Amino acid sequence: MGRVAELAGVSVRTLHHYDEIGLVRPSARTAGGYRAYSAGDVERLREVLAYRRLGFGLREVAELVGDSSTDAVAHLRRLRGLLLERRDRADAMVAALDRELETRARGLKVTPEEQLGMLGARLYNVIGGAYTATRRTEPRIAAQILGALGDARTVLNVGAGTGSYEPTDREVTAVEPSEVMRRQRPAGSA
Repeated sequence: MGRVAELAGVSVRTLHHYDEIGLVRPSARTAGGYRAYSAGDVERLREVLAYRRLGFGLREVAELVGDSSTDAVAHLRRLRGLLLERRDRADAMVAALDRELETRARGLKVTPEEQLGMLGARLYNVIGGAYTATRRTEPRIAAQILGALGDARTVLNVGAGTGSYEPTDREVTAVEPSEVMRRQRPAGSA
């Protein structure tokens, strides 16, 4: 197990914790009682660590890697999409900072609107382009949303995105500031 921890860049204690909470359980134990990880266990550990490094909490990671409808290739595609989205967001912010630095170097003032532009709708439009490739409707989340709506007949969805979680049996008003995201909404949606 020490070798697996070393290769993964985590502590043995982390591996013990993942085992205790059922996140990554080794398939076997040695005669001496040590945890023995199979190739499949290591693949799951890689997925767990990748989601963790992307900022997901342990509960979210458990749901993501525990999804029986998602195989290893689907996880790799999802991780790739999330990383591309993160890269696009960082690239957009770097470009905005470069524009501001260039403007200031010329002795010009940067307006508050320009300063906030790197965090506002323009950035949202940049990262929104990859949304449909990286995000899928999660049935458990959809069920929680419907449950939380109770008997409400009308819904205001602010930051509506692609409408993945909008109930079809209610009147929905969707507010989405990003033109990119609005274009990705299904025809006929709110």
